[in-house]
Amino acid sequence: MRDLLLFGGFATWALLTMLLASRRDGKWSRPPAQPIWGDVLLLALGLTVAATLFHFHGRLFGVTPIYLAWLSGLGAPVSG
Repeated sequence: MRDLLLFGGFATWALLTMLLASRRDGKWSRPPAQPIWGDVLLLALGLTVAATLFHFHGRLFGVTPIYLAWLSGLGAPVSG
């Protein structure tokens, strides 16, 4: 029951906010199309950062995200 109250309240708030914003701002119009190279660049940058953090995770934090002893040179993963 509490979850229904919480998420129902969120849904009500979101719908009310959308309706009031539409009333305030008027009719929505589609913005002009942007070139796709910005999206591709952002995707490549994000994947590069994620791969770098994944690769150095064992050296930075002492545990590997998955068992990659052959890749990181740290040996067996820490078991708890």
